[in-house]
Amino acid sequence: MNINSITVVDEECISKYYREMNLSIEYILRNKIDKPIKGEITKGKLRWRGIKDLCYTQNQEFLGVKQRDRVIGVDGVIVFNK
Repeated sequence: MNINSITVVDEECISKYYREMNLSIEYILRNKIDKPIKGEITKGKLRWRGIKDLCYTQNQEFLGVKQRDRVIGVDGVIVFNK
């Protein structure tokens, strides 16, 4: 294996990861949040619905979208045990 083939494999893995993350974010915004977004996703629509941030685990894995101090993931609202 040469260096070029390793680089191509890494780029493919990274692009696949980001593609899956973008699909998860779009699914959450269109189906799981309060007042789901229809049509184009714009900064104004995100602001009006109280979408503030994306949430990740300590290992930098995508967890969900933060809406008005709640974390909403693909499976719904995520509740953290204190």
